Amino acid sequence: MSSYELIKDLERKLGLYNDTHPWRVASPNPLHERIAQYVLSAQIYPRPLNRENVTALLEGRDSWPTVEGAEFCLAYPVDVSELEQARVIAFPDDYLTVQAKVPSTPGMPTKLRHQLDAHSLLYALRHLKDDWEPPQLRLGQEDIVPIDLAFLSDTFDPRVGGYRMKVKREDVKGVGTYLWKRLIDDSNDPDAAFAEYITRM
Repeated sequence: MSSYELIKDLERKLGLYNDTHPWRVASPNPLHERIAQYVLSAQIYPRPLNRENVTALLEGRDSWPTVEGAEFCLAYPVDVSELEQARVIAFPDDYLTVQAKVPSTPGMPTKLRHQLDAHSLLYALRHLKDDWEPPQLRLGQEDIVPIDLAFLSDTFDPRVGGYRMKVKREDVKGVGTYLWKRLIDDSNDPDAAFAEYITRM
């Protein structure tokens, strides 16, 4: 699917959401523009779930932080291409998508059990936020104008040394509108701008 088709699909989905939940979608406003500036300047912590980072994690070359701050590594390396061939993971626009979990059992062949355990980890990283630090937008305290903390208090969740950004569902359209405008204005490559948009939103 081309970037153009993805953008049109996203616009269609936002339109459907607006039609079925008109009271929940806020029209783009100056606060959304300010939030979009913060989204653009924020760092992605710990890392985006792109092919390079997922490969490093599954091959045992990298770890992933837990909510408690510990680092987790897989006990046995797993080949990403085998999980892709089994169609349990994919990387559209270089970002991880994961199919539903399949539990492993002790009676399964060892290699299959390791693959399913790796798949369960990726599913948890992508969808479950209880044990793992999900990819998130983070800003240091020095990156935020103090007055914005008062006006945008729902957007900034305090963390050690800074804040985690969260965009409320009803603000996604407005923030996304301003973020897309900034990205497309600053880029010569619409595909690269769209990839950055997907990663940050």
